[in-house]
Amino acid sequence: MEPIRYAPASFPARSPARARERAIARFLDVISRDALLRARLRGREPTVHRVLVDASGRVDAAELHRIVEQAADLPDEPQVLDAGCGLGDMMIDIAVRRGGSWTGLTFSPIQAERARAAAQARGLIGAVAVHLRAPDDPPGQQYDAVFAVECLLRCPNAEAVLTALGRTLRPGGRLVLVEHAVAASAAAERRELTRLLRAPALADEAGWRARLAASGLAVRRVVDLTGQVPARSVGAIERLAVRLMTGRRYLPLGDFRRVVDARIGALKLERLLREGRARYLMMVAVRSD
Repeated sequence: MEPIRYAPASFPARSPARARERAIARFLDVISRDALLRARLRGREPTVHRVLVDASGRVDAAELHRIVEQAADLPDEPQVLDAGCGLGDMMIDIAVRRGGSWTGLTFSPIQAERARAAAQARGLIGAVAVHLRAPDDPPGQQYDAVFAVECLLRCPNAEAVLTALGRTLRPGGRLVLVEHAVAASAAAERRELTRLLRAPALADEAGWRARLAASGLAVRRVVDLTGQVPARSVGAIERLAVRLMTGRRYLPLGDFRRVVDARIGALKLERLLREGRARYLMMVAVRSD
């Protein structure tokens, strides 16, 4: 009897774009687990966004929420898209106060699960929806405001994302972009941050302005938030970075090193902020058509 012969299994080719999305999702999952663990140990609400110092000098994770909310100039019962919603803390915090309909996008299953659970715990079932979706493929509806808070750095084509997000804005709606702007003169640091933070879209202020303009968005306001970033001395930042880099040598490959790389990258970015070679900016833009 002839032996049974099986045809080799065939699988659809993996596109480079899908591979990048999976890599981003894995990285975001890893840093989100780290953020959740550190928040639990410190007794704080978890966030993957920067915490800022408020007017009283107190470090407050919700300070950035208030700044973005004010900049968005939301109407009553707003419809808002939070592209790169992270753990959902910003949109949930504002939704509790303002009502309306909120849509969050993230690559990370862990972030999506946490954001959905947090919305349910705050009684926002039906008001907050979280999708595992790329920011350059938002739901096909119109919004009063779009938040893009620390979500574009990891996008290989930030201009395409901004174009897609801009198309979702209603006439008069605002896009609130919050990102780090790294000076063009810090070329070596940019390359290192790209590797450590998986951040190919690093740019200076002029670069972010150019991307917004090319996407059909007109900048109406720029606010430098660098002065509200909690300050540590350059020496303290450097000592902590050295300890992390030393410990990294003894860690196994994989998620442990990804966490440490992200922490080292955050410290190097913080050092650039302290040295005046990077800024933490909020840009408010509207559709230019």
